[in-house]
Amino acid sequence: MAIEVIMKPPAEYDFKNDVSARHAIARARAEGWMRGRRALIFRLLRAQFGPLPDRIQNRLLNMQYEKLEDTVVDQIFTARSLEEALGSLYGP
Repeated sequence: MAIEVIMKPPAEYDFKNDVSARHAIARARAEGWMRGRRALIFRLLRAQFGPLPDRIQNRLLNMQYEKLEDTVVDQIFTARSLEEALGSLYGP
């Protein structure tokens, strides 16, 4: 990227033609979307089963989002306990 492009004020910069900027924006949007969905899963779990133990929160935070969604979302509304909702994730 030329120094002139870096020094242009944001109003004059053409993000539409900068592939790396578009990729960065898309990645940031996807990450924000996943953080929001992860926060929603935590909120639903707390509403359904009460406060989450720290060890469970840590496990869920460290999971890939797709695995978290596949493992937990369908169980939130049908499980009778946090242990049932989380299955093997609940173990020691």
